[in-house]
Amino acid sequence: NMKKISNIFVILLFLFIFVSGCKSNESKSETYTDSLKRISAEIVRCFDENDLESLSTMISQSSHDQYYIETQIKEAFEFYEGKSKKAVPMGFQREGLMNDFVDVTRYYNPVIHITTNLGDEYNLYFEYYFIDTDHPENIGLTYIKFMKRMEDKQEHPVAYIGGDIEALYSITEMPFTRNPEYTNAVKNN
Repeated sequence: NMKKISNIFVILLFLFIFVSGCKSNESKSETYTDSLKRISAEIVRCFDENDLESLSTMISQSSHDQYYIETQIKEAFEFYEGKSKKAVPMGFQREGLMNDFVDVTRYYNPVIHITTNLGDEYNLYFEYYFIDTDHPENIGLTYIKFMKRMEDKQEHPVAYIGGDIEALYSITEMPFTRNPEYTNAVKNN
């Protein structure tokens, strides 16, 4: 009788361990989504408060190596008017590569739809790397494409942190005006 109880105990213990193992995998995917929501909220806060320093520290080293990030952030802040009244992050689809079921790269390309207290609508498209085994310098925000939604519901590129805004404009073939004190903020190395 005692043996029967100990067998049941062992079975229950295995079940408990198995269920816990399944749960921990589940919570891992939630963690990335939660992280992206926190990152999105922090990006919006930086725009609302013109917090250049905090936004700059979120940008990956590889983007800092290629672009004058502070210049690009300053330019983006100039175009952002008002404060966010509503900010909705969307599109947390996972991208990346695996090797033997282990992430080699893991990144996301979400968008934050912002409505300001002045009635302006912006979309901030960004790329965030959580894992890049071969290129750890990519970890963090690699870019933020700052788009303004016009009355015709079309999006117009306004600024590109971690990218080449002039190349973006030449692709879209849109008229482009910018403050002459800003260079294209691309480092020539």
